[in-house]
Amino acid sequence: METESGSAVFPIARGSSSTFWFTAVVVGFTLIVPLVMLLIPLWPDRTQLEVSDAGIRITGSMYGRLIPLANLGNGRKLTPEDMPDYRTSARTNGIGLPNYLGGWFRLGNGSKGLVFLTDASRPIIVPTTEGYTLLASPEDPEGFLAALTSFKSSGGKLPPRRFPLATAVASNASLLGYLAIAGLVPVLLAGLLGGLTWVSRRVRFEITREGLRIHGPYGRLVHRDAMDVTEARLVDLKTDPSYRLGIRTNGIGMPGYASGWFRLKGGASALLFVTYRTRTVGVPTNLGYTLVLSPADPDAFIESLQAR
Repeated sequence: METESGSAVFPIARGSSSTFWFTAVVVGFTLIVPLVMLLIPLWPDRTQLEVSDAGIRITGSMYGRLIPLANLGNGRKLTPEDMPDYRTSARTNGIGLPNYLGGWFRLGNGSKGLVFLTDASRPIIVPTTEGYTLLASPEDPEGFLAALTSFKSSGGKLPPRRFPLATAVASNASLLGYLAIAGLVPVLLAGLLGGLTWVSRRVRFEITREGLRIHGPYGRLVHRDAMDVTEARLVDLKTDPSYRLGIRTNGIGMPGYASGWFRLKGGASALLFVTYRTRTVGVPTNLGYTLVLSPADPDAFIESLQAR
């Protein structure tokens, strides 16, 4: 498009719908995952504590294991007096949700805890000789502790007993706080990716007597004497060996849009403004990098660049 000042302006080519779908998938994923996480303790095969003459076998969790009976101390219910020492202070390798704590945590007294908590009103603790304490909230804490005592004191075989975790309970405040934070992430992502998409469609290439002025993020004026305009040509980034893209060093890279500094496969530096990879324009420069652009009309862009 010719302007009154005699320059020619070419908008960037409109990209494919892949940018939109990429944004939708990323935002949808960050929205769904936190909600699915809340269902972890409600799965049909949720965590169970099986007490037998072999010890305590924890099933239904990725952190499950068998703790031999000989390595178990005397279990008891957690009291308010115990809370300073046995509260979870830091998660080292586990899951932390408003209605479920599962995995390895650091406790208030600095010791290590293997935690399976769904209901803060029913916690029990079982010391072990393996360097950690078991904290759990079985549905029947009294029955669990009685079964553990029976197996520890019995010299004979007793049938194993299973104790599922208590139904997950979370305070309204903690649940609302979690959902607020979980909802904020996709909103911020949608704003960021949507903003990038909006900006990408407003990049313009202006050819003047001075040279090529690029309007948009990473834009600049590239003077005419810095470009080898006679070597400007159409390239296909997917098939042209000299223009195949390597790593991104400082730029934006999304399906359907690439902008900023990249390395080409051969190691050369390139400044990209690309929305359509199979019909781009490559312009060598003497500035240590190559321009790779996606004007809406690449043939007219090359003609205008060389004519001026």
